[in-house]
Amino acid sequence: MSLRPRLTGRAGTPLWRAAPGRLLRDPAGLSLMVVILAVVGLTAAAGPLHDEAVGDGALRTVLAAVPDRAPANQRAVVRLNAAVGPGVPVWDAAVADLDAIPGLGPPRVTAQSISPELHPRLLYGPVGPQLRTARGRAAVRLFAVADPASAVVPTGGAAPTGDGLWLPAPVAAELGVAAGDEVRVRVAGIDDAPKAVAVPVAGTYEVAGDGRTPVSPAGSRLWRELADEGFPTDSDLETLRAHLAVADLDTVGALATAIGDDLLWSAQLAPVADRPRLAPMRTTAQEVRDVRQVLAGRRDLDDLPASVRPGLASGIEQVVGDADELAAATRRGTAVTTRAGLALALVLVLAATGLALARRRREVALAAGTGRHPASTGLLHAVELLPAAVVGGLAGWWLARRLVGLAVPGIVPSAAAIRESAVWAVGAVAAGLVVAAGGAAVVAWSGARRLSGHPPARAPWRVVLVVAAAAATTGLLTRPAATSDPLGPLDLLVPSLVVAAVVAVGTRVAYALLRTRAGRGRRPGRTGLAPWLARRRLGAPDAARELTTTVAATGLGLLVFSVAALASLDDTLADRAAVAVGADTVHRVPASWVLDPDAPVQAEPGELGRPPDPDDVPDARVPPLPDGLSTVWRTRPVVGTTGLRLEVMAIDPDSLVDAADWGAPGGPVDDSRALLPDLASDGGPVPALLVGDVGSLDVEVGSVLTLDTRFFPVIVQVVAAPDAFPGVGAGPATLVVDAGAFLGEGGNDDPRLRPSPQAQFVDTREFRTDLWAAPGTDPLAVLSAAEVEPDLVGSVDQARAAPAWVAATESRRYQVGLGALLGLLGVAAVALGAVRAARRAPAADRVLALVGARAGAPARARVLEVVVVVAVCLAVAVVAVLAVRPLGPVLLEPGDGGLPDAALELPAVAWWTAAGWLATSLAVAVGSSLLVASDRSGAEVLRGED
Repeated sequence: MSLRPRLTGRAGTPLWRAAPGRLLRDPAGLSLMVVILAVVGLTAAAGPLHDEAVGDGALRTVLAAVPDRAPANQRAVVRLNAAVGPGVPVWDAAVADLDAIPGLGPPRVTAQSISPELHPRLLYGPVGPQLRTARGRAAVRLFAVADPASAVVPTGGAAPTGDGLWLPAPVAAELGVAAGDEVRVRVAGIDDAPKAVAVPVAGTYEVAGDGRTPVSPAGSRLWRELADEGFPTDSDLETLRAHLAVADLDTVGALATAIGDDLLWSAQLAPVADRPRLAPMRTTAQEVRDVRQVLAGRRDLDDLPASVRPGLASGIEQVVGDADELAAATRRGTAVTTRAGLALALVLVLAATGLALARRRREVALAAGTGRHPASTGLLHAVELLPAAVVGGLAGWWLARRLVGLAVPGIVPSAAAIRESAVWAVGAVAAGLVVAAGGAAVVAWSGARRLSGHPPARAPWRVVLVVAAAAATTGLLTRPAATSDPLGPLDLLVPSLVVAAVVAVGTRVAYALLRTRAGRGRRPGRTGLAPWLARRRLGAPDAARELTTTVAATGLGLLVFSVAALASLDDTLADRAAVAVGADTVHRVPASWVLDPDAPVQAEPGELGRPPDPDDVPDARVPPLPDGLSTVWRTRPVVGTTGLRLEVMAIDPDSLVDAADWGAPGGPVDDSRALLPDLASDGGPVPALLVGDVGSLDVEVGSVLTLDTRFFPVIVQVVAAPDAFPGVGAGPATLVVDAGAFLGEGGNDDPRLRPSPQAQFVDTREFRTDLWAAPGTDPLAVLSAAEVEPDLVGSVDQARAAPAWVAATESRRYQVGLGALLGLLGVAAVALGAVRAARRAPAADRVLALVGARAGAPARARVLEVVVVVAVCLAVAVVAVLAVRPLGPVLLEPGDGGLPDAALELPAVAWWTAAGWLATSLAVAVGSSLLVASDRSGAEVLRGED
């Protein structure tokens, strides 16, 4: 018969069976463990969801950046081109292969005349199909579609009369035909071409403003998607689109054979999904690549001319590659933070395990004394945590979807990603239970060692943290200087390591100072008992308190860093967009005088081409524009006798101050606004601002330069050198000057003057003229009034859509979400420490009350303890973030190599975030400690719960 006592729970229930319900009788401990395990599950479950969302978002970003009229090899379509069509084995096989590719819709087959491209022109006569009637002739291209009646808009709602050709309304009017009439068709320009063939006119259709492009019916995108690359050109006027004689596939095929016309057959397929996902699109790209290789490997096609050999044009592979690259850049910036958050949550699981077993130290000692193995103690503790694990895991999985939805809006997770995230959540929570079991086993093993007289074992984790942070920081600072190189995983881990290391050392120093002060305190009177108790307790050595404070301060530090990094990155991108573009939108115009109907006209030259009399030259002016618009001139004159050129940007300071984009408030671009008054000229050299690197030129503030344009020289003097200015990018150095002073030196060659009516040639190449517009203005109305075709040079929206910037922004936005979770862990850590202190103090508090201590003094002492702990967290967290700040230019570099340099600032939102964390931590910790302390009877406290 064994003498070992049977381990039972209450009412004789076996201990293992009662273990899951033990934590339910401890609401504070249960709540803390649910929060901690929810964060564990959330950080793990968010990974697959975020990866998919980032990939899908990257794909949509790349697709949105492709112009509507881009060629097929840049768009997410597949186009098969061949000189043979349906019924030919090579065509049918290729179309079948493409039709079998998952993710692509049915092929849209078309055909068009290519005789002008395959046959040389004879003298000035065009080559290609020609329509003939008694009224005249018209050059056209045959064009085949599956259903002509649904591909065009009939004029006047005319219905088709049957088989035949659909003609553009202007061509039909020119030839004098209508639906039901006949036209004769033949190929002109080829001597041995067959005779003309009579074809009925099925109907006429409307054309767009260019008089040639068919108008698309509602819901159809055929002519828009055909794009410039696929739209045939006029056989006579090659700069214009051709008139199209449209018919069905069979009609065009038979007619081309009859008249000897050559056809290029095309089959175009597009993705089926309106909002495609990256993973299926990746499969589609691989299938397209396989079909391309099959076509390239067919040796029976080698004898065909290269222009008509079957080929595949598709931008799907490139689109998918760009999306993968963009998504990888985003994931690279978030994966490390995710792992750091998971590690911090598991550390807090360890801390909570230590607290739980410290409360039951007599039970642990008894178990060790009766010979229970430490692993049994660890497993029992894991079983106790099962209710918290179930609730926390489900809560974390649900919150992960909400977090990813906020970080990457507009993306609905797929069923596969949801299942994968659930698996990761279960695995992470299970890992948390394993960590808790291991921690409990170590505590039990350590207790057994103490009972046998061995000293407690201590791990030098602070030293390990400091060494790891130093090594990672050294690697970051010694990496190659190429800003386009992405940061590696160890580089991205630097903020977490530095914050954790500085917090660990700072916490140790802070508590050492508190112990020093506690040793100097005098014995208190009745009124000063609370501060004395708090100081005495905080001054006692307590490794568990230091650990929970370190975890809390690390969470706060990473929260503040993530918020500051996102705000700083937004400021950096705002400055770089201002530098790269200059204004919200920038349109190129032929010359400034086209915007000024009343612009002064150049004076007539003198006899024999002599310059006009200076008195006859009118005073030029800057075009009067609505508020928020400004005209900017650019030129590249030669600097004196050096032969080198400098960029010059001539501005109108009065209008530019409202039209330009000045970047982030208080940033380097915004600082240059104060220098605009310095450009006012006093009659001497033209004042100029020097922006950028001058290279080998010996130019600095105070330098006087002679600039030679093609028409006139100008003497300028550098009066200031700002770090940045709107519209001045990372290229060569630029001089910013007042347009009135600089261009006015040109006299009659001032580009603001309207050319003389007698001028035979107007040269606008020397000065490039742009129209800058601020948000909320209507530059298109100004251009329309001036009858100028809009030519968008750039916009802030286009700049902000750059893949590198999108990746950096999404990465930082997600890191803010993770930072909020780490901050929540910090709050839980502070509460955990407060609950632990409250559970250790009641016996002493009760004794103090029995010997006459003033009521409430112990409770006030616990509140003071919490306040001091939170203050220590705030102090060391701020020091840690300041330690990371010098690394900002490297850590926050978006990867585009632009200017100005990135910098980590501490904006007001970061401080407000810290204040919110401070208030939340105080409220939760004080409330938890008071609740725990009040939930005990005096006799139970003095007996001890063990």
